[in-house]
Amino acid sequence: MIGATVLNVSLVNLLIFSISNKVMGVGTAMNTVFRTMGGAVGPAIAGAVMSTYQSPLVFNLNGLYIVKFLPSDYSFSLIFELSISLLSNTDHINYLHE
Repeated sequence: MIGATVLNVSLVNLLIFSISNKVMGVGTAMNTVFRTMGGAVGPAIAGAVMSTYQSPLVFNLNGLYIVKFLPSDYSFSLIFELSISLLSNTDHINYLHE
């Protein structure tokens, strides 16, 4: 969790140094809005994907078979691909560099 905090601080600094002074308030506010929305919506989407794509795990305890369902490898790959595709579509925020 400490690594995520350090990453967020450095990303805010990167944002502040990459936009002009006249739109700095808008840039930092939009960063906060999207970070908050991502923190609220992201886990719900990830949970839905992980509960949709599951793999069975079978335990044999002296002839008693217990089946547990865990998120599959495909669900983690799909979540990763979704997040990368969302991160790569950032061409619509170029107006901050004006």
